[in-house]
Formats: sequence, C-alpha cells, structure tokens
Amino acid sequence: MAIFWPLLPLPIGFLIQAGTFASSALIFDWLPLRLLLVPGRIKREHCVGLARREFAARILADHEHRPGMLLFVSLGERHVEILADNALHTCVGEAAWNRAIATFMTAPKPGNSIADGLIGSIEACAATLEMHYPRA
Repeated sequence: MAIFWPLLPLPIGFLIQAGTFASSALIFDWLPLRLLLVPGRIKREHCVGLARREFAARILADHEHRPGMLLFVSLGERHVEILADNALHTCVGEAAWNRAIATFMTAPKPGNSIADGLIGSIEACAATLEMHYPRA
C-alpha cells in the first residue's frame, strides 16, 4: 500500500490491511469455496490419510482384533474407500470391494439419494462377507 499510496496515514493503512485480511479469511473459510480451490489430488490424499487413520484407530487398535473393514465416505471430497485388514482382504479380494464402491457410485442418479447408494454398498459388502464368514 505504501508504494501505491505513499501519503496514507499509518493507522488507516493498518485498518485497511486488517479489514482486507479479515474479509479474505472469512471468504476463504467458506467450505464450498475451499473445496473448489483445493486440487483433486490433494483432496484424495487427505481422504486416504483420514480413512487409514480411522481404520487404524477403530479396527487395528481393537485388542481382540477380529477381521474388520471400514467403508469410508467423504461427501465433500466425493471420495469412497473400503479398507480391510490383511486376512479379510486376501480372503475376499479386490474385485469384491470394487463392486461395492461401484454400487455406491452409480446410485446417486436422479430419483435416488446418497443414502440409497450407501445402503446398497453396505448390502454388497455384507453379502460378500457372509460368503466367507457365515453367521454363527
């Protein structure tokens, strides 16, 4: 500001800068704008990291450590991921998880809701798991 307006009094310059900072902070804190500005690769990496942390905290940290899986859905980033422990993944295979994700991704068409896709994906995972781990 000193370059473009050298005779500007210092207190007024500080007020203008503080106002500019506060307004830009509020604008860029708006979630839809933040999601629009962040590149897709960074959003996916962030979602993958969150999914793995939740999987480690909820499934792997279990002291009994039964076979477990996590269906991670991030609506803002439009990312879906299924994580399973090693024993479950080798038993079921990658194709079953890809089918469950495809079920979720194809459901949000006109007339369907995201909840329908989530329920379909959960049902696909349950059917796959029942083949390998029957109910006791």
